[in-house]
Amino acid sequence: MSYTVIISTFNEAQNLAVLLPRVKRYIGKDDDILVVDDGSDDVPDVCRGAGVTCIRGPGRGLTAAERFGIARVTQLGFVIMDGDLQHDPKYIPALTAGLSSGMLTIGSRYVEGGGWHEGFRREAMSRLACSLAYPLLTRVKDCTSGFFAMPTKAFCFNAVDLYAPKVLLEVLVKCPPEKIREIPITFGTRAFGKSTYMNSGTIAKYARQVAGLYVWRYAKAKPGSGAHVRE
Repeated sequence: MSYTVIISTFNEAQNLAVLLPRVKRYIGKDDDILVVDDGSDDVPDVCRGAGVTCIRGPGRGLTAAERFGIARVTQLGFVIMDGDLQHDPKYIPALTAGLSSGMLTIGSRYVEGGGWHEGFRREAMSRLACSLAYPLLTRVKDCTSGFFAMPTKAFCFNAVDLYAPKVLLEVLVKCPPEKIREIPITFGTRAFGKSTYMNSGTIAKYARQVAGLYVWRYAKAKPGSGAHVRE
């Protein structure tokens, strides 16, 4: 099954210059790369030089950019990954292997064989974030992963909150595919630039997302609310 690798960026030109050639090594001739850029650096120039499509994102955060990119996918599946070199493209073949059977495959740091190359504080924050959402989806260990693949038709456009920082968590709670698996990955280190993962704004947005999902699940969920409708 053909697929599109979606990379959402914000001032990631230096990282992207390294990442794009690596991604190309692991995808097939019928597969695409789409960069959704919300930044102001040289990302469009880097993409142009690499022969990769780059579109301007809506400027409303990571999930909005990813949703914007998914809405423009013409392939039968897609891969979501970060543009900061923390997601190794070598995992793309394993992530996409289940697309033809309707599988959502998650690159997981918390199944056997998975791990981190980041510091203890970052890992501790991530594990805490996962634990807050654990009662909503007990069968998934890494619900905050930003590295996953799924069939395009399985993505529920009308259910995903544009301002929620973790798009995978939205999908897992509101419209999970029947087939879900996690494969082990090692989360790498950022080569250039500064992460916003642990700033107060991101933490507050995640807390609001999780609280909203509890409300959705236990108070407001209605039949058909996860229908797969494109914008």
